Amino acid sequence: MPTLEPPTAVIGEYRNELVVLMWTAPADTGGLDGYTVFRDGNLVGSTPAGITRFVDRQLPDLTPGTSYRYQVRSDGPAGGNPANSALSAAIQITVQAENDPDEN
Repeated sequence: MPTLEPPTAVIGEYRNELVVLMWTAPADTGGLDGYTVFRDGNLVGSTPAGITRFVDRQLPDLTPGTSYRYQVRSDGPAGGNPANSALSAAIQITVQAENDPDEN
């Protein structure tokens, strides 16, 4: 059974209390149904095929200095042909301290 290739060039940033991720689709998207996004090994969301951007709005404990590990998987149809890809290379996103408006 063929297996999809994982997304590549995953990048992301923390801004305005959100993590925004973007990636490059695999070269062969035949059978691609969408993507699944993982934070620290746990599923946090998905996007349909053709959408290579995800916004994580569900960050727990927004503590300055906390780092999160993100990976993305290419997903095939429910029947498994082609099969889901392996996970992409991981990227690390660190929550930054917000500027205090009282500090000048």
